[in-house]
This record gives sequence, C-alpha cells and structure tokens, in this order.
Amino acid sequence: MKKLLARYQQEISDNFEANRASALAIKNYLEHSQVAYHGRCVHTLHIPKVFDVDVIEYYQKITRTTYRIFEKVIREYLDNPQYRREFPFSRELEELILVPNGYGSVLPIARFDIFFNEEDWSFKFCEINTDGTSAMLEDYVLNMAIEENAAHLKVKEQYQLETFELFDSWVKSFIEIYQTYDKKVSNPRVAIVDFLEHCSITEFEEFKKRFEAAGYETEICEITQMKYQDGKLYSPSGAVVDVIYRRAVTSDIMKNYQDVQDFIAAVKEQNVCIIGSFCTQIIHNKWLFKILHEEVTLSFLSDEERDFVKKHIPATNCLIQDAVILTKLSEIKTNISLSRWIHMHLRAFMQG
Repeated sequence: MKKLLARYQQEISDNFEANRASALAIKNYLEHSQVAYHGRCVHTLHIPKVFDVDVIEYYQKITRTTYRIFEKVIREYLDNPQYRREFPFSRELEELILVPNGYGSVLPIARFDIFFNEEDWSFKFCEINTDGTSAMLEDYVLNMAIEENAAHLKVKEQYQLETFELFDSWVKSFIEIYQTYDKKVSNPRVAIVDFLEHCSITEFEEFKKRFEAAGYETEICEITQMKYQDGKLYSPSGAVVDVIYRRAVTSDIMKNYQDVQDFIAAVKEQNVCIIGSFCTQIIHNKWLFKILHEEVTLSFLSDEERDFVKKHIPATNCLIQDAVILTKLSEIKTNISLSRWIHMHLRAFMQG
C-alpha cells in the first residue's frame, strides 16, 4: 500500500497541471452530482484510499467476529428478561424490540466504524450504525468521480483496482432475507421508510431505482403518512406495503411516537415485514460499548470473543459519580482533552 501511495504521489508531482485540472473537474462533478444537497457537498481527496487483498481479508475477519458477538447480544436480550434490565430502553421501545420479525436475521445491515492503524493493524471501534445506515450514495458517486482523476487513470494502467458495490448487493441480500419471512408474498411491494424532511432522499431514489430494476415495485414513504387499516399497512399513495426497508432511526421514531401510530400498529401486529426490525437498536445504541465489557455479557461469549471485546471495544461508562471510579477521572479528562485536540487539528486540516 505504501508503494501504491508513492506511485500516486509521483504521478501527481510529474504531471501537476494535468492533475490540478482533473481535481477541478472532480470538484465540479461532485458539486453537480446526487451528493450535493442541503447546501453542501461531500469532500474527497485526490489520492484515493486503496487497500490490498490481505487488509480486506482482515476487515472481513473483523466483520465476521463482530457480527457473531452482536448476534449473540441481540438473541440474549430477546431470550433473557434479566439481561434486558441491563439496557436503558423505555417500556414502549422494549415492546417494539421484542416483536418477532418473522425472518432469519436479527441484524440485516450495519456499518462498523473503526480507527485502523496501518502500521501494526491494531484497531478500535468508534461507532456502530444499524438504523438508517447510510453513505452508500457518497461511496458510489465518489467512485464515479475518481474516473476524472488523471493520476488514478495512470495508476490503473499498472494495478488492478476494484471498488465495492453497495446498492445491488443490498437489494439481493434484502430479498434473500425476505424469502425467509414467514408471511412472504410472491412479488412483494417495497417501501423505503423515513422522516423525509431530513433524510438522504437522493440515496433513497438510487435504492428505489435498484429495487425496481430487480423487479420490485418500490415507493419512498413518509412514515407519518402511512395508514394501517384492516390488517394492512398502506403507503401515502394508497398502495399495500409488503416489506419495509427501514431508514427511520429508532430515536426519531420514539421522539415522534404519537405521529407514527399506524406504522407502530402494523409492526406490533406483525402485519408487515420490517427490515431491519427494532431489535437492531440493541446494537445501535451507545450503551452497547458499556454492556459488552460487563460480565453479564462476557459470560456468554467465547474466549476469542471476550478477548476481541477487551482489545477493540473502548472502555465505556456513564459520566456520573456513581458509575465512574474516581481514580479514573484524570484519565477520562486526559482522553477528552486529546479528543478535542485531534478534532480541532483535523478540522483545521480539512478546512486548510
């Protein structure tokens, strides 16, 4: 990877004006693309991040181990009333989490964010996203924009470089999951559901296009305008919804609970397939990092999984006197100061 980085740098240095022109072309492309919305546009760098096969295989191993742990945590929560008491969920949310989803997966989609040290391959998790996992469109558009990059085009003459595909692969997985649903229909109508006032609508439109190309009628739905009647959930256009790709995050749903009662009723009565179901909130919630380090969770993990948690999940606790060991406060303050320093300098770098 270092050799490849040096190749990009040399190409830019040797052909600076051509690369300057291509960088401006990329900037113009992005500013008129699907990722230019809400008065802003995604940023990028002229040298793309490229990983070799060994690193990608290592990422896949990380993903498999992480998923296995998370699946165990979700199933323990669903099966063990005592374990549920360890989580800070309201009664209303717990009821939704415990509704059987009717298909074979408890965690259909997620994004695992890590800090990865390329020198020694050590890493730490920084965030887990399940509900509303996004950024597929940014990835897709940036991969198209890079074809304007003069240095990249020259490097491609020497190296075989590939990107990851995140739309059609999800449509395929989504339908495979639906095929395990105990009330499936032969040609399901898909609804992409969110609070549309503050969603990534262009990403939804791309997913709609991909679902329809695969043969599934699809509608982007404002969650507050869905109607539930006679055991069926209807989209704002009046069409029956068979399966939901849920992009509405759980916190938004709970905050607007009274405004989405038709949606909630359909879920509770198990009259619509919802991918992913509310049990994904067990992983999405920041409480996860805390509970992973506690014996109540470690006790049902394998030796390998316990070691994985201790090495790679940041030690996490509540910043209240009862939950924090006072001797650790200086360490917490030091870490907070360091985080602020990193954020300040990173922001200065991005702006400058």
